[in-house]
Amino acid sequence: MKADGFVLAGGASSRMGQDKAVMEWGGMTLVERAVGVMREACGSASICGDREDLAWLAHVVEDEVKGAGPLAGIHAGLRACGAEWGVFVAVDMPGVEAEHLRRLMERAEGEGLMASVAVDAVGRMHPLLGVYRRDLAEVLGRELAAGERAVWRVVERVCGVGLVRVEFEDAVLRNVNTPEDLGGAG
Repeated sequence: MKADGFVLAGGASSRMGQDKAVMEWGGMTLVERAVGVMREACGSASICGDREDLAWLAHVVEDEVKGAGPLAGIHAGLRACGAEWGVFVAVDMPGVEAEHLRRLMERAEGEGLMASVAVDAVGRMHPLLGVYRRDLAEVLGRELAAGERAVWRVVERVCGVGLVRVEFEDAVLRNVNTPEDLGGAG
């Protein structure tokens, strides 16, 4: 599968109290780690969010809809996507490896499929780890314009039967949201 990779790094990091993207995890920043994993899986990586401070690391794709959260980041990434598919990971998911992204990519390839997203053991969707067809950009733009912000709700509604759920272990899906979450870094 030919896909472009995107790291979602536009969040406010309000629970962390400081910018998560530049916090250290296992000897490198979370954003450096995520960009490296994405490059390994896709051959390319861009950073979604209003993050010109990270342009030294990768191409930055700014949100077209400001202050609208990760849905705006996915929308902007898909609008900038040169491939048929965009692969996305949140910067605060350090358990994600290239093999996990490749697994999502493999599962997305199929007749009529629109997305492949991670789910946990109880079936809860983690759409910030997902592969989305570039064609979704237009409908995501309409959802944003209508005031929608919940990625999981939009993905379920828009993709319907074209959505593949791929189960991953909790360690893969773990988010680093608070200083305490950094305790077992790397």
